[in-house]
Amino acid sequence: MERTTITGSTGVAVPLELHRPVRTANGAAIIVVYGSDGMNDPWAAMIRDYAVALAKKGFLAIIPDYLATTGSRPGPEVFAEIPFKLPLWQAAIDDAITHASSAPGITAGRIGLLGFSLGGHLSLRLRHRAKSVTAFFAPEFCEFGGIGAAAPHVPSAQLHHGTADQLVPPSNSANIERQLKTE
Repeated sequence: MERTTITGSTGVAVPLELHRPVRTANGAAIIVVYGSDGMNDPWAAMIRDYAVALAKKGFLAIIPDYLATTGSRPGPEVFAEIPFKLPLWQAAIDDAITHASSAPGITAGRIGLLGFSLGGHLSLRLRHRAKSVTAFFAPEFCEFGGIGAAAPHVPSAQLHHGTADQLVPPSNSANIERQLKTE
């Protein structure tokens, strides 16, 4: 793993954690987007395990520290910041996509998004920039425009949502699925 920082489109530095392909690169990148708890345990270990597993399969895996771009502290207080900071967090992830797209050995258009919770929501909002999107426990946030404007193309999308989730109701997944099918 290596760490780097890129200058984002908003002029703010975007810290990135890079997991380079092990052995043969496959020409694709996956942006791994953490949830509201950030890169704190126990989630940090799981998210890094995904990135390491992707690198072993030949992907460039990038974890953008989007909360750091606004000085937001991971945890429940992030939800109060969503109305004000969602566009900036989205821009930070979009900047990570741009960085991945221009990385050596990455084929244009071979970018995927893997998001968890708030990161899943942000990934769905950026679906027009990806070939595939996988979202785990992604909230819809209707009050902030749902999952964003319709995408010009619908990527391959997987939504994973457990019925035991106490924070995000499973109906969110049904609403997201309905919008994706409409597109």
